[in-house]
Amino acid sequence: MRLFAISRQALTVFAVFFLLPVVAQAQIEITLKKSLIERYKDRVTIDADFVVDKAHKKLNPPSKDGDMHVAGRSP
Repeated sequence: MRLFAISRQALTVFAVFFLLPVVAQAQIEITLKKSLIERYKDRVTIDADFVVDKAHKKLNPPSKDGDMHVAGRSP
């Protein structure tokens, strides 16, 4: 005997409107010790064929993040 019959659609609507805002507001801050960064900073490498489809014409300024943003693909 079922006391509550909830459709899958009703459950989805409930999750989107009531649970998603809770997850969306989660703020996580991770702080790494400088010694950990110094110890592992040159140990990660990757070897891959990569085709660059689009890239900025120049690096971002240091005030932003100093990164070179690119989009591409690898087989």
